[in-house]
Amino acid sequence: MVKRILFVDCFSGASGDMWLGALVDLGVPIETLEDAVKALKLPTWSLSADTVLRKGIAGTKVTVRVADSDSEELVEPLHAHGTDDHHHGVSYTRIREIVGSASLSEPVREASLHTFRLLAEAEAEVHGVTPEEVHFHEVGAADALIDVVATCAGVHSLRVDQVVVAPIPTGRGMVQCAHGLMPIPVPATEALLRGWSTYGTSIEGELVTPTGAALLRSLGTTNGPRPTMSVEATGYGAGARDFPNHANMLRLQLGTSSDAGTHMTILETQIDDMNPEWLPPLRDGLLEAGARDVWVTPISMKKGRQGCLLSILALPEDSALLRALLFRESTTFGVREYPVVRTERESYFRTIDSPLGPCRVRCSDHGGIPLIVPEYEDCLVLAQHHTLPLRVVYDTVRTAAMHSGTPNHTGEEQ
Repeated sequence: MVKRILFVDCFSGASGDMWLGALVDLGVPIETLEDAVKALKLPTWSLSADTVLRKGIAGTKVTVRVADSDSEELVEPLHAHGTDDHHHGVSYTRIREIVGSASLSEPVREASLHTFRLLAEAEAEVHGVTPEEVHFHEVGAADALIDVVATCAGVHSLRVDQVVVAPIPTGRGMVQCAHGLMPIPVPATEALLRGWSTYGTSIEGELVTPTGAALLRSLGTTNGPRPTMSVEATGYGAGARDFPNHANMLRLQLGTSSDAGTHMTILETQIDDMNPEWLPPLRDGLLEAGARDVWVTPISMKKGRQGCLLSILALPEDSALLRALLFRESTTFGVREYPVVRTERESYFRTIDSPLGPCRVRCSDHGGIPLIVPEYEDCLVLAQHHTLPLRVVYDTVRTAAMHSGTPNHTGEEQ
């Protein structure tokens, strides 16, 4: 199956204007971004795109201009405070009202609201308040709205199946904020990027802004190295600063892959001193916490002791939570992790009417050879209801599915 992939190469971090510039440089018409902003019905604003050079690399710098307004809710430059500062800045509640009432397509509205929700939750964590008490301060509210909504609209217009975000550099030093000097990354950015791959650099300055980080988390489906793909277009979005030793750019690469797998992580640990009765609830807890699969392999360990290898397949962003769960619920003293790529066979679910009753089956036509697998839980219910061996139910359901004609792919997709 051919997948369209957007790879976000944030080698110099990310900010809202860098996202916009990279999208335009990639080929997204600036009119697409402007149409999304028009839906917000903000005071006078404009977007302009200019070609600039950053250390010999040509890219696009998108500038957002917002006219002064009497409405403090739209332009006051502030940060996030609690209830004592409600007369300053724009509340998260007001942001939701503006975006929620805008005539945006549903995917763009949902992505925009999700981005601001992540940003509000991060600010709330830092300042010890609820998201509803958060007021955004560090950027002009209209600027932030334009950055987020236009970026979500631009990415949606690309019709990609997967957005892969590279490991993220965070810079170093201190930055002046509304509360005074703060360490880089600022606490809100650190909270937004928690659980994702980041790395420190010798670059003095803030490479990832809170808005840039929120967009990475909101739009990114996974975090890791660039997948194997055929690159069709590349866009460079320039930041406001021109660093002395590197190009301050965000690079977007748009491509396709006919066998693009999902970048995942395997966590594993060897255990030989735990009550085996604890393994089933541990497995259930790991699955509930986001693990895609959990399996136990019997092994022989040091000193001839019999033990087990507990393996977990998960998305990279879920590994920190699963690792913490392992340490809390098992007797392990260490966990190994390594990246893997999972390629799934294209399949879909449908419900067939078998002689024993309705039953779901999972189907695949990959390579022109049909594969039909009855769903275990449904077959178990039918077996218990008819007092039949499970294997008889499987055979009956599979035969009915094979003779039910061409499957309808409009059912449950998988």
